[in-house]
Amino acid sequence: MKKILRCFVVIVFVINMLIIGCKSPTSDNYDETRINAIMYNIEKAYNDHDIDTLMQYIHIDYLHNGQSRWEIRELWLDRMNEYLVVDFQSINIDVHNDRATVSFTMKLQNPDETVYSDEPNTHGDLSYFIYDNSDWYVYGNQLLY
Repeated sequence: MKKILRCFVVIVFVINMLIIGCKSPTSDNYDETRINAIMYNIEKAYNDHDIDTLMQYIHIDYLHNGQSRWEIRELWLDRMNEYLVVDFQSINIDVHNDRATVSFTMKLQNPDETVYSDEPNTHGDLSYFIYDNSDWYVYGNQLLY
């Protein structure tokens, strides 16, 4: 009986250690990895000229400097028409609970021109995220101007 009790205690101890040692899906490491993946997917969707895939990462309540979700769609369609390729460089993610700010350099290219912008300072339309419905989405800065 003592042997069974000891085995039970050891098993419970091991299970508790496994649970305590596992990272939560809402940990900063998970959040940063997921947001990095989203930025990569947005970049790929842009370079594939797939606006619908890009828009999957934009929150339904997106608002950025007065631009709604559908206005941001038009902005990115305009960018796709003007520049063939986008490249997000030097991505830095700052997570605070259910919000995150992504700083990066955006490089837009066409055969005649390359334009760099430091985000979120220049445009910021892809820099503000919210964790909602078990995933991260681009949310905008929620400002009306």
